[in-house]
Amino acid sequence: MEINLPKVSIIVPVYNRQDQIDSCLKSISLQKYSNYEVLIVDDGSVDATSRICSNYIKKDKRFRYYYQDNKGVSAARNKGLKEANGEWVTFVDSDDAITATHLSVLEELNYNKSNYCLIMTSHGGGMLKGDEFVPYTNLKNEHVVHKEGNRDIVNYLFGEFDPIKNPVYPIWNKFFKRSIIKEFNLSFHEDISVGEDQVFVMEYLIHTQELFWINRISYLSLHWTGISHLGGILRSPDNFWYNQLANYNSLHYCPVKFYQSESWRSSSGL
Repeated sequence: MEINLPKVSIIVPVYNRQDQIDSCLKSISLQKYSNYEVLIVDDGSVDATSRICSNYIKKDKRFRYYYQDNKGVSAARNKGLKEANGEWVTFVDSDDAITATHLSVLEELNYNKSNYCLIMTSHGGGMLKGDEFVPYTNLKNEHVVHKEGNRDIVNYLFGEFDPIKNPVYPIWNKFFKRSIIKEFNLSFHEDISVGEDQVFVMEYLIHTQELFWINRISYLSLHWTGISHLGGILRSPDNFWYNQLANYNSLHYCPVKFYQSESWRSSSGL
């Protein structure tokens, strides 16, 4: 029986990444899973990022490009959420890449026979090898974990699941159901610039009733040198504590407050 594969919206926020964005978009274009759209949201780049993105727009109608004044990564992701029309939403950072089978997890899990609402893959360092992006090393024990019920899911993620080896907070190794995002009006907090992805994940996790974790490396960090990230920006004490408090509150807002362990607090920076 043929599976009716759902559409996936891939949101790529980008800002002045002329040296990295081509690798990111190339890895997406190599996907074996075909039913997807790519929403590139340029957050005010002033380098050659726009020109590089335009090449993909011309070649593949599944790629769309949006330019906005610089408002921050959260605003860029929110623009992507607004424009997305896929059944699933996932995110790829502009200096990262995905393997050719990253989206294929939806097909492997036999989508038509499940009501899952959160999918996670594993991640690791990777590189371009020939014509494909591959991890430096593959996991020795690839497997699938299936959990049902919000309490069991949270208990697993912040108990048995190792939050240091496999951080819970990132958005980039996850697939989110867009219907849940819309129903509960979820978005990224644009006043938070550190851990904004963790806040989003915690607010989404509250509504998660069925989880699949694919313990296979398909999201790749390419380890570019000489580039800056928001987490490395020097901040005023007030700004630093504001962001820390927002993340702290999100963790208490989520049912994970019942499962506070030493490893969890360490991985959260609290």
